[in-house]
Amino acid sequence: MTHQNDLDRAMREPAFYPHPVFDITVRETHSARVYLTGLFAYKIKKPVDLGFLNFSTLAKRRHYCRREVLLNRRLAQDVYLDVVPVTCQSGRFFLDGRGDTVEYAVRMKQLAETDSLAAILTAGNMTDAGINILAQRLSDFHRESMLPDAATAKFGGLAHITRIMEETFDQIRSFVESDEDHRRHDIIRAAARCFLNRRRTFFDDRVREHRIKDGHGDLRCEHIYFHDGIKIIDCIEFNPGFRLGDVANDLAFLIMDLDFRGQIEWARRLLAAYVEYSGDAGLVVLIDFYKCYRALVRFKVTEIRRREASVTTGQGAALKSDGERFLSLAFRYALRFTRPTMWVFCGLPASGKSTLARALGDILHIDPLQSDGIRKRILPGRTPTAEYTPFAADIYTPLADKLTYGHMLLAAQERLEQNESVILDATFRKRHFREEACRLALDMDANFILVECRAGDVQIRHRLKLRESAPGLSDARLIHHDALKQDFDPVLEIDPCRHIVADTGQPLESTLRQIMVHDAAILEG
Repeated sequence: MTHQNDLDRAMREPAFYPHPVFDITVRETHSARVYLTGLFAYKIKKPVDLGFLNFSTLAKRRHYCRREVLLNRRLAQDVYLDVVPVTCQSGRFFLDGRGDTVEYAVRMKQLAETDSLAAILTAGNMTDAGINILAQRLSDFHRESMLPDAATAKFGGLAHITRIMEETFDQIRSFVESDEDHRRHDIIRAAARCFLNRRRTFFDDRVREHRIKDGHGDLRCEHIYFHDGIKIIDCIEFNPGFRLGDVANDLAFLIMDLDFRGQIEWARRLLAAYVEYSGDAGLVVLIDFYKCYRALVRFKVTEIRRREASVTTGQGAALKSDGERFLSLAFRYALRFTRPTMWVFCGLPASGKSTLARALGDILHIDPLQSDGIRKRILPGRTPTAEYTPFAADIYTPLADKLTYGHMLLAAQERLEQNESVILDATFRKRHFREEACRLALDMDANFILVECRAGDVQIRHRLKLRESAPGLSDARLIHHDALKQDFDPVLEIDPCRHIVADTGQPLESTLRQIMVHDAAILEG
């Protein structure tokens, strides 16, 4: 790096540049230096081979400079101007001047730091409108970023995800210093392997749904600018495996970065807005896993930078602190995505709870436990007909209810013991049944989420009326409605952050997105 050290000194002088220079600020990463001059920014790649990136030769640096301009013009068309050769003659350096070419610089229009998302958040000036614009821009970008079918399968499949995770764990192992961090590293690795093994069908589903795209790869707050719309810079050009993949992986980097900055509420709102614009509720299933991966990547590059000879003692201490926080974030995410969840869908008959429970089950690959089916399996009764069963009679007595809920909770416990999430579908109209479910989840160290399904009285009566001509598993009919409504204990005992009220009069997809995003927020809290 001898010539780069000399070049670094030259590029810190205003006289080096063939245009007015207001001030020179240098930003350095593990792989590059960026020189900010006021009008333009110049990025010089370091001659390093870090395994996951290789800029070791001049030809490679020229190639990746050109790739950087091409790829970044997708999200910052007028920011990335060109690639400029840096020449040298008689020990003096020039931008596209006389002498031999010794380096290449990516020339960019310099954006105001105050317009960056990082600065806006620090100043407390972020708005809902701003986060919605960002979510829509990212959703549009991902929708438009197509990949050939072969690349989609390669970069979205389980084999690729497993490989990059294992490579990351191997690469960071040498950076883990304390016994406690070694323990965390091993726990995170075991959790990731378990998740990949148990959720392998999710990754296949994402490939089939065309959720694998040519993304950005390094979505962070300091790379996003609110300037003439949204400008997003500095995508990954050096390794397609870090850029190509599930949109959930791309988005997870930014949400993780918001978490790292303590902007948890804005992270939640961004996720909600992105899901709304994209219609991709399924990404919520994978978001914590990918956030964990992204936190590990940031731990890795932070530790690489900390070990560079040019880093001062003060910089090293700050980088060490950041690295510890990234590893702690990864550990927290791992604990979340490995914990099972008990979903309780409750509400009056015909409130839409079974439809919603089945829809969530389809996304999560969970067969809901339905009280109606359990009741008729364990109790002597009759098959559903258009005839009426009197309220609280036959197989609907308080004792029959107790037996039904007991069997349902026992089946739920068996699934939770296997570290599997579970969905319960029943009216849960009595408070003590809801409390028993919540207690079971607590005893099994599972997350607990209660979804109370509601619909307008006219709509519920209409649905119940239809059952008279098209009976199903439930025996509840219009004649039972008033008694059931009066017998329903209001949901007051559940922590509000774990209690979702779902309006099933809205479109199913919209209600499902609301639940999935609320779920992510609950787990974040």
